[in-house]
Amino acid sequence: MGMPRERWIPLPAFVVLLLAAWFSTGYHSADEFHQVIAFAGDKVQREPAEPLPWEYAERIRSAFLPAVAAGVFAAARAVGIHDFSTWALLLRLLTAGSAFVAVLRFTRTMRAQVPPALQPTFLRLSWFLWFLPFLHVRFTGETWSGLFLLLALAELFKAQPARMGHLRAGGLLGLAFLCRPPVVLAVGGLLCWLAIVRKDTATKLAALAAGFGAAFALGFAVDSWFYGEPVFTAWNYLRRGLEGSPDHDFMEYPWWYYFPWVIKYALPVIGLPILAATWLLLRFRPRHVLVWMALPFVLFHVALPHKELRFLYPLADLMPLLLVMGLDIVMRHWPAFTARIQGKGWITGPAIVIAAINLVALACVVFAPAGSGNTRLASYVRSHWPNGGMELRYLAPQTEVWRIKIPAWYLPQGITGNVVDDPCISPDPALAGRSLLIAREPWPRCADTPGATWKLALPAIPVWKQYALRAYDWEDAQPCWNLYVQEPGPSDLLSP
Repeated sequence: MGMPRERWIPLPAFVVLLLAAWFSTGYHSADEFHQVIAFAGDKVQREPAEPLPWEYAERIRSAFLPAVAAGVFAAARAVGIHDFSTWALLLRLLTAGSAFVAVLRFTRTMRAQVPPALQPTFLRLSWFLWFLPFLHVRFTGETWSGLFLLLALAELFKAQPARMGHLRAGGLLGLAFLCRPPVVLAVGGLLCWLAIVRKDTATKLAALAAGFGAAFALGFAVDSWFYGEPVFTAWNYLRRGLEGSPDHDFMEYPWWYYFPWVIKYALPVIGLPILAATWLLLRFRPRHVLVWMALPFVLFHVALPHKELRFLYPLADLMPLLLVMGLDIVMRHWPAFTARIQGKGWITGPAIVIAAINLVALACVVFAPAGSGNTRLASYVRSHWPNGGMELRYLAPQTEVWRIKIPAWYLPQGITGNVVDDPCISPDPALAGRSLLIAREPWPRCADTPGATWKLALPAIPVWKQYALRAYDWEDAQPCWNLYVQEPGPSDLLSP
């Protein structure tokens, strides 16, 4: 008997993950580097040292992921790999491999919860919904907490539960908590669902709690080792989150801000169905496990004044299941309407358009660097000036330079970096012809400044992706950062 076609879906999905791990360099948010990778780099004492963020001194970040990264770095160094960009690649590959296993186990288990007619759609969305492969190569607490949630659900929904299944699921939920403490709200919702709706036995619930407690104890041990003193980072995180930090202001938004963000940043053709499916589940299937897990988690973040879209990423891998459940509700509650639009072929056209948009978005996140693209510029600098000896200028306000500034670990030694407010400054004679500039458009003229002649070397984001980002970011679209190389001799123009 031939293998059903959908069983082959993980094979191209694995290739997509490998491509994303290779091409999607850098980091999506500053915390991905500064509060995970930088912590790990400091632990293995790699030079040049980077100043650690204030969160390290406050002891509010779990050391679980930094400890894993430090282990990867130490192993790489032990076999003679000292290039930091290769270390970062290893972390992306580790995340991609773990994501592949988690999604594979989750889809194989949860497809039984999906009507047969919608199972192929569920599988395709789980592997190829455009933002998931991007998240599946990010070595962040948000991504890893989501993966541990998937693995825990796969254990709890097995058709033939394993004898130690609840204990393992509890441990996985505990690891999800270590990676992202607010996930405890989703864990609590799941526990209530197991007790009230599915009515699991007290013995099974106790095993789940024991597994969670074991993971929590592991987190305490790792934190205490990493920071060099006994510490409960989860408690410090909660306390700081409630009290705020007197030295650090966080951007605050109204309670409803996540809803337009989901529409905009998931893309309207996907974000609107996500919100619609959420409403349908709340209205028609309030006892569904997704409702019990997502509702307390989302309500907490809605009420929290400080908002970032990445705070919702732990739930990202549940969106394919949410979408097909919403579609199933529509098909069951409005069968005549569904049959009519299917019979007239009204679904085919919109489906093709949505698939095409998803494919373009997938290409953008897989084949281009993440974030500002600063690691793309770093790669160019490493390949052209491997021995350093260059001055790197950043033309940016102090409040914005963090978006593009290249961490020293990505650069060769001997590269100095300075923030400037005017590119038309005569260079240090000792560095004549050896200065680089990172800046945004539009560019001022430097007619009267000998030596301030700049030639475009490389944009931080490939040109083809720049066009896509202008449509994606809407009113928030910003000019691309570019790397300029100083040319000797006078000039009357800062080259565009």
